[in-house]
Amino acid sequence: MLKVDLHTHTIASGHALNTVYEMIHAAREKGLELLALTDHGPKTMGGPPADYFFMSAILPRNLFGLDIMMGCEANIMDVSGSLDLPERSLRALDIILAGYHREAGWTATSPEEYTKAIIEAMKNPYVDVISHPDSTRFRVDMERIVKAAYERQILLELNCLHLSFYEIRGLDTEDVCRMIDLVKDYKWKLVVSSDAHMATMIGDDSVIDRLKLRNLLSDDIILNTSSENVKKFLEKKKKPLKKDTS
Repeated sequence: MLKVDLHTHTIASGHALNTVYEMIHAAREKGLELLALTDHGPKTMGGPPADYFFMSAILPRNLFGLDIMMGCEANIMDVSGSLDLPERSLRALDIILAGYHREAGWTATSPEEYTKAIIEAMKNPYVDVISHPDSTRFRVDMERIVKAAYERQILLELNCLHLSFYEIRGLDTEDVCRMIDLVKDYKWKLVVSSDAHMATMIGDDSVIDRLKLRNLLSDDIILNTSSENVKKFLEKKKKPLKKDTS
């Protein structure tokens, strides 16, 4: 079970099942230290408008004793790495994940284009995490991705929902293992996230054990082993958590 979950979705994403408060209560009951609510960007089918993210920034950053971050899983829209959120919304949030979602309008098809788009998105000063870079739908040059992530100080995500696709389809986890090994080689960091689309999924990383990946991971390459680590990382990037004024 994760102590810090940096990738979760509420009903605002259009295809998730629980409200903000339901997600927060579930995370608190599970004993998490910190929960990030990162709904899909507006170009995702059913996603909220950009102003949702601007307004969500006023939510208190501690509710019912649980630390909270407000963020977005923004869509990478093209090979230039542009995102589907304006700077006004990006600036208001605590954490920005960026990733591909074909239903958001992404049309490129080659690994070279996927790789270039991620690397360009990393240049955006508001991007903190690349979500599910090992997706089976978007094959990339993983060595170039990890090298760029290290150079830009961008975190790569080990996404438990996407790992479940590997499990369900009986796919080889070679790409996942390669990402982990390259992160180790560069002495860089991953985040492990649930990508929860319902409250019961929050913090659940059990698929890592089922796929026998746990022995490849260690605390020195996982950033989100504590809320303190995450806060320090974001502060270093000059993105401190918003103060709770409630």
